[in-house]
Formats: sequence, structure tokens, C-alpha cells
Amino acid sequence: MVCGLSMGGCIAMTFAARHPDRLSGLVLADTFGPVPLTVGDRLWREALRLTIPPARLVGYERVERGMVWLQQRLSGAGVAGDYGRIEAIRDRGPRMATEEFAKVIRAIASFHRTRVDFGAIRVPTLLLYGEHETGVIRRQMHGSRR
Repeated sequence: MVCGLSMGGCIAMTFAARHPDRLSGLVLADTFGPVPLTVGDRLWREALRLTIPPARLVGYERVERGMVWLQQRLSGAGVAGDYGRIEAIRDRGPRMATEEFAKVIRAIASFHRTRVDFGAIRVPTLLLYGEHETGVIRRQMHGSRR
């Protein structure tokens, strides 16, 4: 999924906080944490949930293209990266079932309920995000610097 959604980063930071002795370092790229959300972030999360019914009707690829189009209009060009290249790579890879897409969206939209003790992450951590990243990710990654 494009649009700056990284469930892998969410899983990695949760694992790092719960099992700090099992890591020697952590890299988090274009992700977000379960921190207090702004009103806009909460609206984004709810809008994300609303993509599930249309995805069931027309397929998640069309919904994703629509989300990229909208995100580019709201946040400016470049927020989705080189989407043409992403689609070309996707065409050569395995397809995601629509129900799997729905599971991913529900997991991302509910991650704010996950408890993560960021103080428990004791390993060196590199935070990466792009200059055109979505607002929720840009704020959280930038705000995480120490």
C-alpha cells in the first residue's frame, strides 16, 4: 500500500519495546506510532477505514490509485513517490486479496490503541521519512528526535 502507510514499522517498534534484549538496532522508515493524534489525524484514520467498502466493490488497486490522487491534491506532488514505478513492480509481483487489504487497513486504523513504551527501546534507532511524507508521519517522525 502506498500513501505513507507502514504497518511493518508499527510492528517493528512494538517488538523493539517489548523485546529490547533481542535487537541491536532499529530502522523505522515512513511509519507512525500509537501517540495522541490531532483532529486531522483522527479524520485521516476514519477516512482510511472508509476505503474498505469501495475496495470490496471495485478492488483495492483502484481505491489505492484514488487515495494517491487525493493525497497528491491535498499534500502536493511527490507525496506518493514514483507511483508509476510502484505500479510496474506490483504488476510483476503477487496480488493482495481484497480481504487482506481490509485487514491491513483495519490494523493501521486501530494501531493507536496499541501500548508501546518508547522508553523501553534502548537500541540505536534511525528514523527515516521523506520530505513529501503525509502529515501524520512527518509530525510523528520529526517529533521523535532526541
